[in-house]
Amino acid sequence: MTCAGTLIHKQWVITSSHCYAGRDGKLKVELGGHPKMAVKQQLMVSDIRVYPKSSTEEPIMLIKLPESAKVAPAALPTGACIAPSDGDELQVSGRGATTAEGGMGVKDLMCLEVKIHSKSHCPDLSSTDYQKHNYIYCGGGVDGAAIKACKGDSGSGLLKKEMTSKSHFFFWTKEEKVDVLYGVLISGHGDACEDKFVFVDICAKPIKKWIDGILG
Repeated sequence: MTCAGTLIHKQWVITSSHCYAGRDGKLKVELGGHPKMAVKQQLMVSDIRVYPKSSTEEPIMLIKLPESAKVAPAALPTGACIAPSDGDELQVSGRGATTAEGGMGVKDLMCLEVKIHSKSHCPDLSSTDYQKHNYIYCGGGVDGAAIKACKGDSGSGLLKKEMTSKSHFFFWTKEEKVDVLYGVLISGHGDACEDKFVFVDICAKPIKKWIDGILG
């Protein structure tokens, strides 16, 4: 199975646990899959941490790489980590099928803008497995566009461009625009494409605590 994921630390990738075939399976991570990336790396996985099963069972996992990545990681929210608000537009990417009926995916990552809906405003989750999760929200097409999540998209990060201050010397800082991760796509892993974009909220306190505890 091909999945998407997000590098959030020099040695850690976050993705959907649907991509994990168990200890007998093999996972290989390709970094820098976006066509604008100058560096590409392929690494085997050295450790896997699946989010602990509980009453919510949010299907995400962290993958440890055997060495530091040569590409820059996405940032995690700092300060008060709050899920995006209804109507916010963020970006998701993946290598899913190029048609709603499925079929072969694409070589390079494709990016898509999605409009955020809180769980209470997610369309038609009552008949799906997603309704059991507490810490989720959804994405819809911007300006009513029809969008699909297909095999190869699951695990993608939901990213927002934000300005951040980085200290370069003791006496001055520089404002830089970086990609900040707010969610992990858990739909788009079945054989058929879905018209639902469902994300795990990494700002939820139990999930953020779990991530911070592993990354140190």
